[in-house]
Amino acid sequence: MATSTKHAVGKIPGASSDSAAPGRKKAEGFGNSRSGAARLSEFFPGALAMHVPATVERDCGQDKSQIQALIEFGTAKEVIVTCSVPLEIGEMLRISSANCSLNAMAKVVALQVGTENYALAVRFTAGAENWIIQE
Repeated sequence: MATSTKHAVGKIPGASSDSAAPGRKKAEGFGNSRSGAARLSEFFPGALAMHVPATVERDCGQDKSQIQALIEFGTAKEVIVTCSVPLEIGEMLRISSANCSLNAMAKVVALQVGTENYALAVRFTAGAENWIIQE
Protein backbone atom coordinates (compact mmCIF):
# COMPACT_ATOMS: atom_id res chain seq x y z
CA MET A 1 0.00 0.00 0.00
CA ALA A 2 1.50 3.33 -1.08
CA THR A 3 1.50 6.32 1.21
CA SER A 4 1.17 9.88 0.05
CA THR A 5 3.84 12.44 0.80
CA LYS A 6 1.88 15.43 -0.49
CA HIS A 7 1.65 18.47 1.76
CA ALA A 8 -0.60 21.48 1.44
CA VAL A 9 1.29 24.67 0.62
CA GLY A 10 -0.12 28.14 1.20
CA LYS A 11 -3.16 29.33 3.05
CA ILE A 12 -6.78 29.00 2.25
CA PRO A 13 -8.61 32.35 2.66
CA GLY A 14 -10.74 32.24 5.77
CA ALA A 15 -8.87 29.31 7.28
CA SER A 16 -7.56 29.79 10.79
CA SER A 17 -4.03 29.05 11.91
CA ASP A 18 -2.73 28.82 15.46
CA SER A 19 0.92 28.84 14.43
CA ALA A 20 1.66 32.52 15.13
CA ALA A 21 5.14 33.17 16.47
CA PRO A 22 5.26 33.45 20.27
CA GLY A 23 4.79 36.99 21.47
CA ARG A 24 3.39 38.24 18.18
CA LYS A 25 -0.21 39.15 17.54
CA LYS A 26 -2.00 37.32 14.79
CA ALA A 27 -3.21 39.45 11.91
CA GLU A 28 -6.92 39.98 11.69
CA GLY A 29 -8.34 39.03 8.32
CA PHE A 30 -6.63 38.93 4.97
CA GLY A 31 -5.83 41.24 2.12
CA ASN A 32 -4.73 44.83 2.57
CA SER A 33 -6.06 45.29 6.10
CA ARG A 34 -2.47 45.31 7.48
CA SER A 35 0.33 47.68 6.62
CA GLY A 36 2.97 46.76 4.08
CA ALA A 37 5.56 46.74 6.87
CA ALA A 38 3.49 44.25 8.88
CA ARG A 39 3.11 41.99 5.83
CA LEU A 40 6.88 42.10 5.17
CA SER A 41 7.65 41.33 8.82
CA GLU A 42 6.11 37.88 8.40
CA PHE A 43 9.16 36.89 6.33
CA PHE A 44 11.56 37.81 9.14
CA PRO A 45 11.01 35.54 12.15
CA GLY A 46 11.75 37.26 15.41
CA ALA A 47 11.24 40.78 14.03
CA LEU A 48 10.31 43.14 16.85
CA ALA A 49 7.79 45.91 16.36
CA MET A 50 9.33 49.32 16.97
CA HIS A 51 8.89 52.97 16.09
CA VAL A 52 12.33 54.49 15.41
CA PRO A 53 12.72 57.58 13.20
CA ALA A 54 15.58 57.09 10.76
CA THR A 55 17.34 58.63 7.80
CA VAL A 56 18.10 56.62 4.70
CA GLU A 57 20.91 57.98 2.56
CA ARG A 58 20.95 56.87 -1.01
CA ASP A 59 24.05 57.26 -3.13
CA CYS A 60 23.19 57.37 -6.82
CA GLY A 61 26.48 58.46 -8.35
CA GLN A 62 26.57 62.25 -8.18
CA ASP A 63 23.14 62.44 -6.53
CA LYS A 64 23.14 61.81 -2.81
CA SER A 65 19.76 62.14 -1.18
CA GLN A 66 18.50 61.74 2.36
CA ILE A 67 15.09 60.23 2.90
CA GLN A 68 13.16 60.42 6.15
CA ALA A 69 11.96 56.95 7.14
CA LEU A 70 10.49 55.05 10.06
CA ILE A 71 11.87 51.73 11.29
CA GLU A 72 8.73 49.71 12.07
CA PHE A 73 10.24 46.24 12.63
CA GLY A 74 13.74 45.05 13.30
CA THR A 75 16.01 42.11 13.92
CA ALA A 76 19.73 42.10 14.59
CA LYS A 77 20.37 41.68 10.84
CA GLU A 78 17.49 43.49 9.11
CA VAL A 79 15.02 46.33 9.54
CA ILE A 80 11.75 47.05 7.85
CA VAL A 81 11.31 50.74 7.14
CA THR A 82 8.54 52.80 5.61
CA CYS A 83 9.21 55.88 3.52
CA SER A 84 7.60 57.89 0.73
CA VAL A 85 10.33 57.26 -1.86
CA PRO A 86 10.57 54.09 -3.95
CA LEU A 87 13.90 52.29 -3.70
CA GLU A 88 14.93 49.26 -5.71
CA ILE A 89 15.73 45.73 -4.61
CA GLY A 90 19.50 45.38 -4.47
CA GLU A 91 20.09 49.09 -3.90
CA MET A 92 22.82 49.90 -1.37
CA LEU A 93 22.18 52.61 1.20
CA ARG A 94 23.17 53.95 4.60
CA ILE A 95 20.59 53.94 7.38
CA SER A 96 20.94 55.82 10.64
CA SER A 97 18.68 56.46 13.61
CA ALA A 98 18.15 59.87 15.20
CA ASN A 99 19.79 58.82 18.48
CA CYS A 100 22.89 57.52 16.62
CA SER A 101 22.55 53.94 17.90
CA LEU A 102 22.29 52.80 14.27
CA ASN A 103 24.61 53.94 11.50
CA ALA A 104 25.00 51.10 9.04
CA MET A 105 25.32 50.16 5.40
CA ALA A 106 22.46 48.05 4.11
CA LYS A 107 20.98 46.49 1.00
CA VAL A 108 17.29 46.47 0.02
CA VAL A 109 16.14 42.83 -0.03
CA ALA A 110 12.34 43.19 -0.29
CA LEU A 111 9.77 45.82 -1.20
CA GLN A 112 6.06 46.20 -0.50
CA VAL A 113 4.32 48.95 -2.48
CA GLY A 114 1.51 50.70 -0.64
CA THR A 115 -0.96 53.41 -1.54
CA GLU A 116 0.70 56.10 0.60
CA ASN A 117 4.22 54.77 1.22
CA TYR A 118 6.67 51.99 0.55
CA ALA A 119 7.76 49.30 3.00
CA LEU A 120 11.34 48.14 2.53
CA ALA A 121 13.19 45.27 4.12
CA VAL A 122 16.89 46.11 4.28
CA ARG A 123 19.65 43.75 5.39
CA PHE A 124 22.72 45.19 7.10
CA THR A 125 26.02 44.70 5.30
CA ALA A 126 28.24 46.59 7.79
CA GLY A 127 28.12 48.72 10.93
CA ALA A 128 25.07 47.40 12.78
CA GLU A 129 26.70 45.37 15.52
CA ASN A 130 24.42 45.22 18.60
CA TRP A 131 22.26 48.09 17.38
CA ILE A 132 18.99 46.51 18.52
CA ILE A 133 20.34 46.10 22.05
CA GLN A 134 21.21 49.81 22.17
CA GLU A 135 17.70 50.97 21.29
